[in-house]
Amino acid sequence: PVLTLEQEKSYWRRIQEIGKSLTNDLDKYNYYLCANNYYTNSRTQKDLSKAIAANDTLIKIARILAPQNLPGLLNTVSLLYEKQKDYPNALKYYKNSHYIQDSLSSNDARQQLNELQVKYDVNTLNNEKAELEIKNKKTQIISLSTLLIIVIGVCSYLYFSLKREKRMKAELKVLNRKAQESEKMKQAFINSICHEIRTPLNSIVGFSDLIMNEDIDEEMRREFPAEIQKSTLLLTGLVNSMLEVANLDVSEDKLPCEPVDIRNMCMQEMEKISPKPRIKYQLDITEDTLFIPTNAQYLTMVIEHLLNNANKFTEEGFIALGYKVNLSKNQICISVTDSGCGIPKEKQGLVFERFEKLNEYAQGTGLGLSICKLIVHKWKGSIWIDPDYTGGARFVFSHPLNLNIEKE
Repeated sequence: PVLTLEQEKSYWRRIQEIGKSLTNDLDKYNYYLCANNYYTNSRTQKDLSKAIAANDTLIKIARILAPQNLPGLLNTVSLLYEKQKDYPNALKYYKNSHYIQDSLSSNDARQQLNELQVKYDVNTLNNEKAELEIKNKKTQIISLSTLLIIVIGVCSYLYFSLKREKRMKAELKVLNRKAQESEKMKQAFINSICHEIRTPLNSIVGFSDLIMNEDIDEEMRREFPAEIQKSTLLLTGLVNSMLEVANLDVSEDKLPCEPVDIRNMCMQEMEKISPKPRIKYQLDITEDTLFIPTNAQYLTMVIEHLLNNANKFTEEGFIALGYKVNLSKNQICISVTDSGCGIPKEKQGLVFERFEKLNEYAQGTGLGLSICKLIVHKWKGSIWIDPDYTGGARFVFSHPLNLNIEKE
């Protein structure tokens, strides 16, 4: 709604009273920014001279707080002088704006060049390290071969000596016990570091080393890039999921929305699933189109996560995607139902936590359901597991029917 003239004056008097007690530079910056807008656009007290004065104060504060804002502020002052037909000052501020903008651009270019130089140096050091490791491995192979020959000679000698043979058996028992302990320690160590991000990283590093190993035949080495790419995709997916979680956590902005045909979206998402031969895929949707205001990208992401999750843990039976409109609550509830292994009731509250996986050996990051929860909460909805359904698992989430539409 448009403010009345009295409301406009009243708000401005309150802002002026608040401005007298400000001590923080950032608060002062926002106060003078408000003053500039008021004196530039006010219907009763439009005063370009006061707007210029407010901008001059903004420029002084911006030199300390936000130098990157200086070109825009100088341009604003130039335009104000131009409206007053004070062209010399308008030209002066316009030149200063371009001078500072060029200076900032030069600094950015130098910084980028320095970063590229650092990356190049690091890459060079990594290459040198890899070459040194290859040389060390060759030396180790020669040393181990020599040691093996010596051991064979010693064992042959011990074979013909009963006393030394008994001693050798005793030593072998000790070594065998240590080997078993070492195996247990190794297994415990592997389990302790088998975090999702380490698995693809270890794969990438391992196959990269094998590619440079000339002792392996060429045909076998051709298979390694595909494995490296597969691990890279897994790692990229994990990083993207973590970035998505961080972005949804930090951002307080409303999701930009527009009308979307939910029926058509459900049909498209069901077609994307990689079908399994013993599973029936079905849609429980209306015959008519149904438009709701939503963010198509994030709503698609939630449905896709839930369908892929159901497809992963279902080997036979069915997977159903459907929705029901609840006019009394002004919302639509979208559900994904499967006949898979299901989720124990005592663990249903944990599956939406980050990195939470019911099966530690199943492929995945443990972030999918957490991302769904963050997205659904963005549009003030809820997501839950239907506790009354026992034929597998049923995930349900709600979506308001009249979100405020904010186009991107």
